[in-house]
Amino acid sequence: MTVRRLVGSAAASAAVFAGGLAGFAAPAQAAYPTTNFTVTYGNTQTSGVITWYNRSVHVDVDSIRVTVGQCRQVEAYAYVEASGSITELDRDESYMFCNKNSTVTKDYGPDNFDLDADVAGGANRVEILMRDDSNNIVKIGVYHR
Repeated sequence: MTVRRLVGSAAASAAVFAGGLAGFAAPAQAAYPTTNFTVTYGNTQTSGVITWYNRSVHVDVDSIRVTVGQCRQVEAYAYVEASGSITELDRDESYMFCNKNSTVTKDYGPDNFDLDADVAGGANRVEILMRDDSNNIVKIGVYHR
Protein backbone atom coordinates (compact mmCIF):
# COMPACT_ATOMS: atom_id res chain seq x y z
CA MET A 1 0.00 0.00 0.00
CA THR A 2 1.41 3.40 -0.88
CA VAL A 3 1.74 6.33 1.51
CA ARG A 4 -0.77 8.29 -0.58
CA ARG A 5 -3.44 5.59 -0.14
CA LEU A 6 -2.79 5.42 3.64
CA VAL A 7 -3.14 9.19 4.04
CA GLY A 8 -6.31 9.22 1.91
CA SER A 9 -7.76 6.34 3.90
CA ALA A 10 -7.03 8.06 7.23
CA ALA A 11 -8.62 11.31 6.02
CA ALA A 12 -11.74 9.46 4.90
CA SER A 13 -12.01 7.72 8.29
CA ALA A 14 -11.66 11.03 10.13
CA ALA A 15 -14.40 12.60 8.00
CA VAL A 16 -16.78 9.70 8.66
CA PHE A 17 -16.04 9.85 12.42
CA ALA A 18 -16.60 13.64 12.59
CA GLY A 19 -19.79 13.32 10.57
CA GLY A 20 -21.02 10.64 12.94
CA LEU A 21 -20.40 12.89 15.95
CA ALA A 22 -22.28 15.75 14.33
CA GLY A 23 -25.41 13.60 14.43
CA PHE A 24 -25.33 13.44 18.23
CA ALA A 25 -26.81 16.43 20.03
CA ALA A 26 -25.63 17.42 23.47
CA PRO A 27 -28.22 16.62 26.14
CA ALA A 28 -30.51 19.57 26.86
CA GLN A 29 -30.27 21.13 30.29
CA ALA A 30 -33.34 20.64 32.40
CA ALA A 31 -35.51 23.74 32.62
CA TYR A 32 -36.18 25.01 36.12
CA PRO A 33 -39.83 25.29 37.13
CA THR A 34 -41.41 28.73 36.91
CA THR A 35 -44.57 30.31 38.25
CA ASN A 36 -46.18 33.46 36.87
CA PHE A 37 -47.52 35.85 39.50
CA THR A 38 -49.81 38.86 39.61
CA VAL A 39 -50.67 40.72 42.79
CA THR A 40 -53.39 43.36 42.44
CA TYR A 41 -54.73 45.86 44.96
CA GLY A 42 -57.20 48.37 43.57
CA ASN A 43 -55.59 49.89 40.50
CA THR A 44 -52.06 48.98 41.59
CA GLN A 45 -50.46 45.77 40.41
CA THR A 46 -47.18 43.90 40.28
CA SER A 47 -46.48 40.93 38.06
CA GLY A 48 -43.62 38.73 36.96
CA VAL A 49 -42.13 35.25 37.11
CA ILE A 50 -40.76 33.14 39.97
CA THR A 51 -38.00 30.68 39.02
CA TRP A 52 -37.48 27.83 41.49
CA TYR A 53 -33.88 26.59 41.77
CA ASN A 54 -32.59 23.85 44.06
CA ARG A 55 -31.07 26.22 46.63
CA SER A 56 -32.46 29.62 45.65
CA VAL A 57 -35.42 31.43 44.13
CA HIS A 58 -35.30 34.20 41.54
CA VAL A 59 -38.23 36.62 41.43
CA ASP A 60 -38.31 38.63 38.21
CA VAL A 61 -40.70 41.57 38.59
CA ASP A 62 -41.83 42.75 35.16
CA SER A 63 -43.65 45.83 36.39
CA ILE A 64 -44.94 47.63 39.44
CA ARG A 65 -48.01 49.65 38.42
CA VAL A 66 -48.82 52.50 40.80
CA THR A 67 -52.05 54.45 40.50
CA VAL A 68 -52.27 58.23 40.93
CA GLY A 69 -51.67 59.46 44.48
CA GLN A 70 -50.33 56.11 45.72
CA CYS A 71 -47.02 54.58 46.79
CA ARG A 72 -46.16 50.89 46.64
CA GLN A 73 -43.28 48.73 47.71
CA VAL A 74 -42.92 45.08 46.67
CA GLU A 75 -41.38 42.43 48.91
CA ALA A 76 -40.57 38.81 48.19
CA TYR A 77 -40.22 36.09 50.84
CA ALA A 78 -38.94 32.52 50.33
CA TYR A 79 -40.17 29.77 52.65
CA VAL A 80 -39.99 26.05 53.11
CA GLU A 81 -43.37 24.63 54.06
CA ALA A 82 -43.44 21.10 55.52
CA SER A 83 -45.40 19.10 58.08
CA GLY A 84 -47.72 21.98 58.88
CA SER A 85 -44.96 24.50 59.62
CA ILE A 86 -43.58 27.36 57.54
CA THR A 87 -39.96 28.51 57.88
CA GLU A 88 -38.76 31.78 56.37
CA LEU A 89 -35.52 31.35 54.41
CA ASP A 90 -34.88 34.81 52.94
CA ARG A 91 -36.54 38.07 51.93
CA ASP A 92 -35.86 41.17 49.84
CA GLU A 93 -37.72 44.35 48.94
CA SER A 94 -37.92 46.99 46.25
CA TYR A 95 -37.75 50.73 46.68
CA MET A 96 -40.95 52.56 47.57
CA PHE A 97 -42.37 53.72 44.22
CA CYS A 98 -44.58 56.81 44.50
CA ASN A 99 -46.89 58.36 41.95
CA LYS A 100 -47.94 61.47 43.89
CA ASN A 101 -47.49 64.22 41.28
CA SER A 102 -48.90 62.58 38.20
CA THR A 103 -52.35 62.44 36.67
CA VAL A 104 -51.91 58.94 35.17
CA THR A 105 -51.04 55.47 36.45
CA LYS A 106 -47.30 54.77 36.11
CA ASP A 107 -45.40 51.54 35.53
CA TYR A 108 -42.13 51.11 37.39
CA GLY A 109 -39.65 48.29 37.06
CA PRO A 110 -38.36 45.90 36.12
CA ASP A 111 -36.89 44.74 39.41
CA ASN A 112 -35.71 41.37 40.64
CA PHE A 113 -34.87 39.50 43.80
CA ASP A 114 -32.48 36.59 44.35
CA LEU A 115 -33.52 34.76 47.51
CA ASP A 116 -31.41 32.15 49.29
CA ALA A 117 -33.14 28.85 49.97
CA ASP A 118 -30.23 26.79 51.25
CA VAL A 119 -32.13 23.71 52.39
CA ALA A 120 -32.56 20.33 50.74
CA GLY A 121 -34.97 20.80 47.84
CA GLY A 122 -34.97 24.59 48.19
CA ALA A 123 -37.95 26.82 48.86
CA ASN A 124 -41.42 25.57 48.01
CA ARG A 125 -43.38 28.72 48.89
CA VAL A 126 -42.94 32.37 47.89
CA GLU A 127 -44.99 35.29 49.09
CA ILE A 128 -45.16 38.55 47.13
CA LEU A 129 -46.31 41.47 49.31
CA MET A 130 -47.37 44.99 48.43
CA ARG A 131 -46.98 47.75 51.04
CA ASP A 132 -48.27 51.31 51.03
CA ASP A 133 -46.34 54.44 52.05
CA SER A 134 -47.42 53.91 55.71
CA ASN A 135 -45.67 50.49 55.60
CA ASN A 136 -49.00 48.66 55.80
CA ILE A 137 -49.31 45.37 53.92
CA VAL A 138 -52.13 45.92 51.45
CA LYS A 139 -51.98 42.61 49.56
CA ILE A 140 -50.17 39.25 49.72
CA GLY A 141 -49.89 36.72 46.91
CA VAL A 142 -48.87 33.17 47.90
CA TYR A 143 -47.27 30.87 45.31
CA HIS A 144 -46.12 27.26 45.60
CA ARG A 145 -43.57 25.25 43.70
